[in-house]
Amino acid sequence: MSGESEWEKKNKDLISTYIPAKDILTNAYQFESAYLKNVIDFDETYLDIIAAVKIDVRKGKRQAKRKRYLDTIKKITSGILSIENEKFYLNSGNEEKIEFQLIAEGWRKLALLWKLIENGVLEKGSVLFWDEPEAHINPVVIPIIVEILLELQKEGVQIFISTHDYILAKYFEVKAQKEHTIAHYSLFKDKNGYVNHEKCDNFRELKENPIIKAFDALMEEVLDKNLGD
Repeated sequence: MSGESEWEKKNKDLISTYIPAKDILTNAYQFESAYLKNVIDFDETYLDIIAAVKIDVRKGKRQAKRKRYLDTIKKITSGILSIENEKFYLNSGNEEKIEFQLIAEGWRKLALLWKLIENGVLEKGSVLFWDEPEAHINPVVIPIIVEILLELQKEGVQIFISTHDYILAKYFEVKAQKEHTIAHYSLFKDKNGYVNHEKCDNFRELKENPIIKAFDALMEEVLDKNLGD
């Protein structure tokens, strides 16, 4: 217990954010009150992400270089995330507010990323855990998300991503530069049924790589079909 207390004391100022694969902001109205009164049964991480979006932690500081990321996301979603009476909206800036549940889930995810950057949550020394960023996202937008995350990583944000998507994983490999630090991990069960892991700098070099195996199997079927024609 003393070790845990020491770890918590040492990292008390660490800002850690987890973005779940499923959107929760749509159902954020009175979520905290219902959760604290045990009216609903949700993982606490959903409560955390709602709080992270609501609270501005910049302490008066704004980073001009982040404006480029914010403008890029705003252009894609045609608006920014706004909060009113515990409800979330996409605000286009011309007094038009769209209720969050009426927006495509992929756009909600991007609007959430915009707010976390704008609020100062994703700053140097912070940690971001993102479960399947590609879920419900238009594949055309994936390289843009990768570029933003790589820039955040270069600025000192430690990022952990879980994915089953070949395009997302491959774009990190393609777009990474020398100044970026990236490692690819694969979790798998060994012959004894224990969870093991593998680490490589190159995505393709992972031996236990179900994404690559599925992709290669598809390519073989495509070639077989085309040659059969």
